[in-house]
Amino acid sequence: LYGGWGSDIFNPKTYPKPNFFQVPSTEDQVAMWSFSLQWISFAALPHFQQRTYASGEFKSMKLAYFVISLAPWLTMLVGVFSGTLGVYLLQGQETSNPFTGVVAELMGASGFGYVAGLLILVGSVAAIISTADSLLIATTHMVMSEVVNPNMKNASHARVSFVSKVVSFTVMALGLVIALTDDGALSDLAAVQNGMCLQAVPTLLIGLFFSPRFTPHAWVIAVGALAGFITTVVINYTWNEKEDNYFFNAGVWGLCHNIGIMFTLEMALRLCHASEWRAPKWDVPNTDNFGGDMPITYDWLNGLMRNVREPFKSEWFVGLFVVTSILLLPGNSAGLPELGEQAADGTYPDFTPTTVGGLPDWVFKLLMGSVVMTLSLIWAIYHLPSNLDDLSDLNDDSEYVPQKKSKGSLPISKTSTNSKNTSLSSPTDVISPDKIREV
Repeated sequence: LYGGWGSDIFNPKTYPKPNFFQVPSTEDQVAMWSFSLQWISFAALPHFQQRTYASGEFKSMKLAYFVISLAPWLTMLVGVFSGTLGVYLLQGQETSNPFTGVVAELMGASGFGYVAGLLILVGSVAAIISTADSLLIATTHMVMSEVVNPNMKNASHARVSFVSKVVSFTVMALGLVIALTDDGALSDLAAVQNGMCLQAVPTLLIGLFFSPRFTPHAWVIAVGALAGFITTVVINYTWNEKEDNYFFNAGVWGLCHNIGIMFTLEMALRLCHASEWRAPKWDVPNTDNFGGDMPITYDWLNGLMRNVREPFKSEWFVGLFVVTSILLLPGNSAGLPELGEQAADGTYPDFTPTTVGGLPDWVFKLLMGSVVMTLSLIWAIYHLPSNLDDLSDLNDDSEYVPQKKSKGSLPISKTSTNSKNTSLSSPTDVISPDKIREV
């Protein structure tokens, strides 16, 4: 319709925003890296976790992961192209919503453009509704499971169902009030949401991958997460509200405070020999949905995941992502190359940035680095198990033996076939493959 980035529309000398071809400022580069880092918070999004739990089989989960890995190339890349094209199409126009302006221009260009623009609008509405619906369900579930259900253990199903509907309506009404009373409230809430979820990532990783020796005390983790959340809110609604201030990614700074406070407090407790304090009651998970008295321990989780190539446990995978994410940044001096003198017709005849296929060289490097990261991610997903039998090569002669029984925990009985496990006393008690499949 308009050609690619290599067309005359994107000629650096005549493009309405020639600074797009320059190396971003240091502030913008830091913001780009922080923005990318912030998206690890997706692992802690409640509705993302719920959809993972709801997977009927490993194959469907792997397929979903493949789609998630490839989707940014089908959405973000198209969005970036539409945005850069919109700068050209809307030059000299005043519009409060560039998105609708670009779509309107696209729909007026041709019949194909009309259909494409219509699909974009319908898809946008569908995406908004789907996201809002997922968040509503996740929020209602959290309130019901963490607040209502513990206090209504003997309530009938009909009463619990009624309360859940009241909670859903309350959450929806609150969101509607916020949206109608403040134009920028939803954008601020989105930033706070991502930052808040980012504070849950250390807790998630500690629970999944840290051995008891390196696991901080429950109160230390809670205080760190709370401090990170407060930092996120304060920076977002105070410092970042002032246009002249250097922009800080509130969630990333909250994460730094979160980890720093956890490390400092845990070191202080260990130096005072107070790290063995008894865990608070709220730190003991409710395992009714996982077999009654079955303990969720480090050894037990490792037993379930034996022979599974977990990406986070791979030094090369984590190292590749960290190094590549840093190398994606332009790294050159900001504002290069210089624009030069502006001609009478508004163009910059002496402006000759290095481009590849119409893209600035630093953008092309970013895209190639993203290709490497995507391929690495697809490779890791491909090597995840496709069915339950692939979890490990366990058989009757090769059973998982816990390295150490956690004090006060109830290991899984090999002989128990009931939903509620019995306690074992022998240090060689094991978890059988059948029990793992049952769980």
